[in-house]
Amino acid sequence: DPSSPGFRVRNSAMGDAIVIEERTITRRCLVEHFDLSAHMDMVDGEELEERMNPETIVYVHGEDAAIDAYLDGHKDSRRRIKSKIGKEVPLG
Repeated sequence: DPSSPGFRVRNSAMGDAIVIEERTITRRCLVEHFDLSAHMDMVDGEELEERMNPETIVYVHGEDAAIDAYLDGHKDSRRRIKSKIGKEVPLG
């Protein structure tokens, strides 16, 4: 959706200023696009994490209780972060 914050982030470059909900932020992270289903089950999510093997994973969508339960059940070397609306997520 060209009018969405995600579209602006995806089409920005490192260091660009991006306006999201009347707040200007500076992009300081790599952004990659993955053509995924809007929803996946736990098994699909675990398989994706194993295959991609990221150091940090930010969960940005889902029910709080479900994300919390998933985080509680997945303790390994990956850094897992549950995002919060209106809060900056430090990745460095």
